[in-house]
Amino acid sequence: MPTGPPQNLQNTARKDTELGFKWEAPECIHQNGNVTQYEYVLVGMDEWNKGTREGVTPRLNAVIDQLMPGSLYSIKVRAYTAEGPGPWSDDVEAKTTGSVCGLPRELSTVLTRSNQIQLTWLPPYPEKSQVIAYRVRYALSADDPNPTELELSADELSCSGYKSSIITPTHLCATIKDVKPATTYRVQVQAQCASGDWGDWSDEYFTTTRPSDEPFTGGSLKLLSAGHDNLRVKWTPPDVIGQSIDNYDLSISVASELDQNPKKFSVPASELEYHFRELSPVTQYNVTVQGLQEGKRLWFISNIFPTTDIGNPLFSFYLDKQIYSRRQHSANSTPNRPAFDREEPHDAARQMGAA
Repeated sequence: MPTGPPQNLQNTARKDTELGFKWEAPECIHQNGNVTQYEYVLVGMDEWNKGTREGVTPRLNAVIDQLMPGSLYSIKVRAYTAEGPGPWSDDVEAKTTGSVCGLPRELSTVLTRSNQIQLTWLPPYPEKSQVIAYRVRYALSADDPNPTELELSADELSCSGYKSSIITPTHLCATIKDVKPATTYRVQVQAQCASGDWGDWSDEYFTTTRPSDEPFTGGSLKLLSAGHDNLRVKWTPPDVIGQSIDNYDLSISVASELDQNPKKFSVPASELEYHFRELSPVTQYNVTVQGLQEGKRLWFISNIFPTTDIGNPLFSFYLDKQIYSRRQHSANSTPNRPAFDREEPHDAARQMGAA
């Protein structure tokens, strides 16, 4: 049997659903007889094309069809004599081409202003074709016959300068400008393939601009913890107006669709945390906090936070410290129900009425 592998295995042809390969026989000194055939094994390397294809040929090449477009594969080859198989060659990777653009994924808002909307999304997956450009389409309503379209080349979509916990190195970002204040827009994204063809539009996404960009837009709004049906947030107003605020109005709405009935709450100025409950799993929510003085708005801040899947809670470092501190206190006092199981005072904040 051979004691050496086939030589110079390489990819020779690439199509949407087909790959071609060629190789050379093992070195003569390692053949140990007449080579009668070659066996190859092709393995899918992407999440969507897992699986193995095997084949045998007497030739020094093979064409493998019925593959998936835009997918990565790995192949290896070994030679046979009448005595049996020799060792495998090194693996060689090759990717099929693709002629159809997939849908951009997970379109979301990074930040809204009174006249701007910062967006982020993920490229199509699987990558059926190289994407060379994107088009953003936005309109005031779902039935607007004249949406505005913005075309952007792939190198104009850097997320540098965009700040959000949802952005990863794979995300793409863009900003829609000259939109109206306090207005809900329907947004979609479309990818263009290297062939020049445009793919389908992404699912509709709804986002609302701020009423205004007032001077006091500093401060912070952070996530303390997230569960499959709840979000717990903490906010800090700017120092310059913090003492002037006597009340906070809170609202929470689904960020990925036009939410006709956002939930609204009110808490006194002494409370800077709130625990939203009865939410849906794996959903992004737009949380808004407004600081008021005698009914007049002094401060506004909003952010988008996701709930988790069932059984996968998320705790921030801040909350972990609070729980640890409470556990230590409980250990040094009279045994009682664990502190972190009790209702917090701010959970009892009243829901706003129609007035």
